[in-house]
Amino acid sequence: MEDTAIDGEESREVVARYRGSVVIARVRSDGLIVCPVCGRYYFASEKDLILHIISHAKQELYKYKPDNHG
Repeated sequence: MEDTAIDGEESREVVARYRGSVVIARVRSDGLIVCPVCGRYYFASEKDLILHIISHAKQELYKYKPDNHG
């Protein structure tokens, strides 16, 4: 894992795990985990991050329109 900057702040890469879900994310120097999907939200726990990512997936499912041609 490597160190980089997010919004001018030092960060490091971590593997967040919760109930079988695994996500690679960035952690800011203040300890908050950055959403790797949108980068707009920060979380104090891996659980909160995973639940937020699930909301991203649900939004995509709601947008999905199956092809009615067979």
